[in-house]
Amino acid sequence: MNARKLFDGFRRPAPRPLSMITAYDSTFAAIAAEAGVDVILVGDSLANTMLGLGRTAQVGMPEMIHHLKAVRRGAPEACVVVDLPFGADETPELAASNSSILRDAGADAVKLEGCFPDRIRAIRAEGVEVVGHLGLLPQTAVSLKQVGKSDEDRDRILS
Repeated sequence: MNARKLFDGFRRPAPRPLSMITAYDSTFAAIAAEAGVDVILVGDSLANTMLGLGRTAQVGMPEMIHHLKAVRRGAPEACVVVDLPFGADETPELAASNSSILRDAGADAVKLEGCFPDRIRAIRAEGVEVVGHLGLLPQTAVSLKQVGKSDEDRDRILS
């Protein structure tokens, strides 16, 4: 499904639930697309799950592009979202440049951790859709324990 159509539908007052699954290769992406999954995420979790690295912050643009292209080959019509790897969005200009590279490699949207309006505006100015990621932020987390359960966590996430 076209990302613009999907995301516009999500912005309606009563959006339908979306299904999203993470894939790192063409075979799994093809299976997800055939199953009708709305969104396929190429996550930086490939650091841990596919590359045997200790932290998601250890993958960069080359790895993300490699896996993104594999997913796109497996699911050419799917809506594919890719994580901006750690450090790839340190400034608005860098975020916009790297997002454009990922779009040109086959992404329909990029996902970044945290709330950075200036970076989001710069990415959108390049015509790239943005998916936000709040709550547990693996790229910078000291612990991978669950967050968002307390009133304090709720308030921090909403702000």
